[in-house]
Amino acid sequence: MSFMRGFLPRPVRRAIHPVRSTAGSIKRRATPRPVRAMQYARHPVGTATTRIGRAARRSMFR
Repeated sequence: MSFMRGFLPRPVRRAIHPVRSTAGSIKRRATPRPVRAMQYARHPVGTATTRIGRAARRSMFR
């Protein structure tokens, strides 16, 4: 489901999970970009699969 979730529009994704905490988004905004980049780089497999899925979705909708 997590891969397919990327193909759904954002309003649909939010409707699937109606109870969302904003703590995660606040934490991400409070974390400096270089620190976030280092955190993402520590997980190369997750970053690669995210990048591949994002590229596939963008190529389909362009």
